[in-house]
Amino acid sequence: MPNSQAIEFEKHSSESAPAACREMLAALEREGKGVPNLVGVLAESPAALHSYASLHQINAARSSLTAVQQHVVFLTASFENECAYCMAGHSAAAKADGVDARIVNALRDGNHLPDDSLETLRGFTAELVIGRGFVAQHSLQRMLGAGYTRANVLDVIVAVASKTISNYVCQLVGIPLDDAALSHAWTPPSNLSAA
Repeated sequence: MPNSQAIEFEKHSSESAPAACREMLAALEREGKGVPNLVGVLAESPAALHSYASLHQINAARSSLTAVQQHVVFLTASFENECAYCMAGHSAAAKADGVDARIVNALRDGNHLPDDSLETLRGFTAELVIGRGFVAQHSLQRMLGAGYTRANVLDVIVAVASKTISNYVCQLVGIPLDDAALSHAWTPPSNLSAA
């Protein structure tokens, strides 16, 4: 559940960020995309920004998981951590990458996926996040039995690590959605049941 008492953190630009973060933010500004709210907040700490950016680049360039599988992991981790910012952002990114809307919608609703292989991945990721790394051996066997490799399993952890940074920062700070994700706004299930 989002932190309603969030202490404000500045969203930095290339001008206000610490020197070690300025070039990364300036590059985003030059691309014309602007600085996403999360990235601007992470820029308060060079270690936080560069760690998150490095994991993001590693997931994009070196993961043994396909793009669709990565979206499943990102959305599942964000769902389990109830991160509205990341659920909206990754929903928009998944749809832009051509991920089947039925898959994205099922992940947003916390439902089983229509594809057995992706459902195995979703279940494993959810168990990993909820269990803080503790996963039943039969769940790991199910992953391997579904055709996933040991490298895939480790790359799920790398993707979850990326989401742990963003999910936790967003929850702690209460980061507002970026304009590009507004149409994909998401309400955590715990907030729905409290209404």
